[in-house]
Amino acid sequence: MSVVINDNYSEYVSRGTTTVTPQEDSFGYNYSKPSPEFDVLNVSVSAPNREEYAALRICALTKSAISGNAAAQLELGLRYLNGDGVMKDKGIALKLIEQAANQGNPEALYQMGIHCRRLVAEFEVTLREDGLSNEQYKTIEKSLATYHKEMLKWFERAADNGYPEAQFTMALENLVPGVNGDKEKGFKYLTAAAEQGHIRAQELLSVYRVTEYLGE
Repeated sequence: MSVVINDNYSEYVSRGTTTVTPQEDSFGYNYSKPSPEFDVLNVSVSAPNREEYAALRICALTKSAISGNAAAQLELGLRYLNGDGVMKDKGIALKLIEQAANQGNPEALYQMGIHCRRLVAEFEVTLREDGLSNEQYKTIEKSLATYHKEMLKWFERAADNGYPEAQFTMALENLVPGVNGDKEKGFKYLTAAAEQGHIRAQELLSVYRVTEYLGE
């Protein structure tokens, strides 16, 4: 049996002896239910080639994501974000990743923060452009502030759920010179990340400890 994905990647088509029936998922996209032997995230079947194995995994991920599995939602979301095995679609990607984040998945929470950070960077670039009217400038500035707040919210949730990279990010947000942050909170996150083996956090924590020891 070979499994292929059609041009818009919204429907999985099985060719061969196995019959599948197209169904509609929660995003309004059609897919074909994979046969029972592939109805798991860790596909154990011996596929003839990598391409078929990848297609089968996408089928399994899709079904598992729709059933509410946060790990599957995250992986499938990242695949849509990067065009890995499916057609690149940022809208679907963010819906899936946010669903995983809303279930408390630490990496998904962090990825939502990354998304907001990219938007913040884009708004910062736009603000430096010439020819903006005062109204345009204020609108963009307001959007930047909104997404910066959202970014910190997602990063902090990821940090509180034990994600080391998010802990390090929150440490920087509070400890970088010139930032009016919460130093105590910054050291808490920096220590937490360092204790989990985050190399940059360990290095920065050592610097702070030496500086404190020297009284600088």
